Amino acid sequence: MRRPDDKLVVSPHAAARAFSDEMGTGQSGGHAEGQRPRASATASHATGLPADPPLRLVMRRALGLFLTAPLYGISNGAMFPLIVLALSAAGASDGFIGAVQSTFYMGGLASALTFGFLVRLFGYRISYFLCVALGALAAAAFSLPLPHEAWLGLRFLYGYAGVAFYVVIDAWIGGLATLRTRGRMLGIDESLRIAFMVAAPYVTLLVPGPDGFLVAAGAMALAALPVVFVPEPARHPAPPAVGEGSSRASALGFVGRNLRVLVIASLAGLSISVGASLGALYAKGIGFSQGEVATYLAVTVVAGAVSQVFLGAAADRFGRMRVLTGTFLAGGAFSLTIALIPAPSFPVVLLFGTCVIGTTFPLYALTIARLIDVASASEVVAATSLGLIAYTAAASFGPLIAGHAMGAVGPSGYFLYLAVTLSLGCLMSLAELTFGHDMVRLPD
Repeated sequence: MRRPDDKLVVSPHAAARAFSDEMGTGQSGGHAEGQRPRASATASHATGLPADPPLRLVMRRALGLFLTAPLYGISNGAMFPLIVLALSAAGASDGFIGAVQSTFYMGGLASALTFGFLVRLFGYRISYFLCVALGALAAAAFSLPLPHEAWLGLRFLYGYAGVAFYVVIDAWIGGLATLRTRGRMLGIDESLRIAFMVAAPYVTLLVPGPDGFLVAAGAMALAALPVVFVPEPARHPAPPAVGEGSSRASALGFVGRNLRVLVIASLAGLSISVGASLGALYAKGIGFSQGEVATYLAVTVVAGAVSQVFLGAAADRFGRMRVLTGTFLAGGAFSLTIALIPAPSFPVVLLFGTCVIGTTFPLYALTIARLIDVASASEVVAATSLGLIAYTAAASFGPLIAGHAMGAVGPSGYFLYLAVTLSLGCLMSLAELTFGHDMVRLPD
């Protein structure tokens, strides 16, 4: 039985096919069966894999995909405050406003369940055009004089398009990336989305009222342009990048082989949704001023965006599951520590909150990268969709559970909840590391 940290050994011919499939060429390297492909001087003799191209080359192939992140971030980030401000000005109840916002996540779950089929049917580019068109039309419709009850359906449609965006772009980037660059590429993309989502609410100051929805719609529509010349990854069956199993396995078979990783995705959703949505409630609950609350939110979100790149790079070099295990462990330890400190001062909360959010936000990209690592070329879209299903379904319950915890034990319930979910994630990651397999980047 192979130990979990053993380096994977594949045949040279299979390695050449997997390598070319990762780069989207759809070629088998031009070698006859049984003929040893020529490897570069930096090839790994331990694995038989040819040396990967440098990150800058892979990034250049996928550049258009990264340019969509700021546009989507502006559109999605502006929609949340625009809807709240518009409904509040119209005298809508808090319950109705919450219902409208919640339909975004319902649409997202429906998208994660169904949109992968459209990608497999029409390909990445056409499916992407469909999702941005739907999102732009739904956002623009908010500017029309419609009854507010219609906003429930429009928010559902925008949520459907928003998560479809994740399905296509994450699968597209993951399919073009190589095993040694996937963590950094998904981390950079997620960092850009978060950064522009944080800045997007300023749209409500510059363009208030119904025109703000048109700005959000325009940003989503413009996001269609950068992908026009980006190559699509190969979608035909190919050897899995890591581990064993048939490349023609059904989605059910993929779930069975990677159930622990999907549970990890659920725990990431339970953690990130609470870290992102209830931080202000915690900071206000322990008596911080409005300025301190704003500072806390700004610093922690920036930390969560920046850490994506560094942890993605670490996962590329040391193995996805090793970094996931350590990230869950660190986040759980920081959360438990601050939860047990009585009446913490603002600097202490800011320090520990930055560490907690900095280790929590990257969990999504790391988990999706892991699922793509173990998928064949024909399973990349299914892997991304299944990861989003697990993540989104759990995320929809996270704030509800954490809110009850805070109601029961006070504001510290925020960090106690995170300590529990992150610790469970650490245990599940450790189980996958022990009984599954991991990738180790060999020294150059």
